[in-house]
Amino acid sequence: MKVAVEGCCHGELDKIYETLQFLEQTNKIKVDVLLICGDFQAVRNRDDLKAMAVPQKYQKLNTFYKYYSGEKVAPVLTIFIGGNHEASNYMQELPYGGWVAKNIYYMGYANVIQVGGLRIGGLSGIFKGKDYNKGHHECPPYTEDTKRSVYHIRSLEVFRLKQLTRPLDIILSHDWPTNVARYGNLTQLFNKKPFLKEEILNGSLGSPPAAEVLHKLQPSYWFSAHLHVKYAATVEHSPGKCTQFLSLDKCLPRRKFLQVIDIPDREAGPVKIKLDPEWLCVLKMTNHLLNLERFGAYMPGPGGSDRFNFEVSDKDMEEIQKVFGGDLTLPENFERTAPTLQESNSKPPSAMVLVNPQTTLLCTMLDLTDPNSVHLGLSTHDTNAKQVQANEEEVDIGSDDDDSDDDAPSDINSSLDTSNINSSLDVSDSFFRPRRKNLASQFSAGDGTPPVRVDDDDEEFKAILAAQRQNSQQGADTSVQTDKPGTDKNLLSEKIENSGDEMADIMAAQKRQQEGDSDSENFQKLTVDSASSHEKSSSDIDSTSQDSQEEGDRSGSKNDSPLKSVTDCVEVSTDSDRLSTGSGFSSPSSIKRKSPDAISSSPSSGRKLKRRNESLYTPNETDVST
Repeated sequence: MKVAVEGCCHGELDKIYETLQFLEQTNKIKVDVLLICGDFQAVRNRDDLKAMAVPQKYQKLNTFYKYYSGEKVAPVLTIFIGGNHEASNYMQELPYGGWVAKNIYYMGYANVIQVGGLRIGGLSGIFKGKDYNKGHHECPPYTEDTKRSVYHIRSLEVFRLKQLTRPLDIILSHDWPTNVARYGNLTQLFNKKPFLKEEILNGSLGSPPAAEVLHKLQPSYWFSAHLHVKYAATVEHSPGKCTQFLSLDKCLPRRKFLQVIDIPDREAGPVKIKLDPEWLCVLKMTNHLLNLERFGAYMPGPGGSDRFNFEVSDKDMEEIQKVFGGDLTLPENFERTAPTLQESNSKPPSAMVLVNPQTTLLCTMLDLTDPNSVHLGLSTHDTNAKQVQANEEEVDIGSDDDDSDDDAPSDINSSLDTSNINSSLDVSDSFFRPRRKNLASQFSAGDGTPPVRVDDDDEEFKAILAAQRQNSQQGADTSVQTDKPGTDKNLLSEKIENSGDEMADIMAAQKRQQEGDSDSENFQKLTVDSASSHEKSSSDIDSTSQDSQEEGDRSGSKNDSPLKSVTDCVEVSTDSDRLSTGSGFSSPSSIKRKSPDAISSSPSSGRKLKRRNESLYTPNETDVST
């Protein structure tokens, strides 16, 4: 099974599909499924641009609207998660996942599906601490605050993913799991993105909840994007069990934005999406935890009175399959809920979130709450979260500049230049394999968050930085004492080596000073200069990864500048031997609105709607097409 993985899409579907077709012709292969790691930008019309948290210069239609209207059809099954550059009003219609166009599937806030026997999980959005425990309260018309908070991940989705116990093959996230960069070639990464060095070394780069999911579920592959760089790493969980991590660039000329891997087939027949029974059970059992308010609500845990373990049994999965008639194949029931680009030109502007019939169907089958129907006043939702003061105003004192991109806007020429595309089946640099024992071996088994044991974060290194900052601010005492009784200076020097030449020079100068060397003035100057380079305070991933990249990329190599052709952007691999055994689970122009009766939460109407829609999930029935 050929699986293609794309970094950030940014609406450039035409270019991505053209590149895939070139790869198929060059290597005489057929790609079965395309996975896109966020920033998809499913813009249906110009009204959707109002729901995107991007500067004016990046508010562009690009090419998705052609696939939404039916002018074009995706040539390969396409599955994507959300990032921080999305038409959020459209994404909110499908909180549990659904088709956004024919043959293009969005995974929702979080999801697990099966494709060709592979279990694929996804977590949409990026991490922002101030919104992590809040509910999904956002609804158009968005404010400048909610336009950004709407794509921040919430604790409920992470809690649900952590209930899974059966093996997953692939997980997609937009931003990187925290500390995953340390498992790869840091020197190579710092050469490409030097402005990321400080955050990587101090552990602030990435998503802590994604790291919890990574070390809890331990999938065979983890794919990300967001930082617009190709980077590979191997996370070793235990002997013989590892996760191959790969991040890819955005779709631009001379960027490595596409990777094709070969995974052994597990199912015969056409490649289609199937709902995952374990995930459906988790959704059903945790529906009461859904919070749709702005106030925070923490997930249950050990020591409390509420249930916190929702692990799924085989019997639970058998029961959930009966609800769907024994066949979990996803019906191809895409239906437009907003005007196409051509139709919107003659209608008043709108950026509403509508009730999507796909969401209504799934919620009816599982007795789930549809957040949009609640926000629109068409149904109610009872929450057992503790209410805080209704008039509480929260002030964000941190930066939330998620909307700036690291590259100047550019139009990619419609003609595809493939002269320099690497289309060989070489996997030598597809995934980073460490030559020595990886740091992951130090992690305690079963612990969701690994302890900080990276070389650059040891106590000696922290003491050096603290002393540097103090000397820089006071301008007085420049003598830094970091040695502890019994500390091996040779071992300490070896640990600091990974932090760069700058730290190594500091240690060398410090050692000479302690031995009575006369270089105290040089050591003082080096210490103060180094301290000033670490003065910049760390911020959340969603601000640094965008703002700092803009400055870093524009001052980088000329190869990163926009060109008029797509070159040096793709690679194909056949790294099939690294995959572990899986789970073994053998009228369009009008805006569609559902009446309150159609989506009522009352048991009687739910049963009627369930019976009316059971045919979509009955085996051997013809799929409903657009």
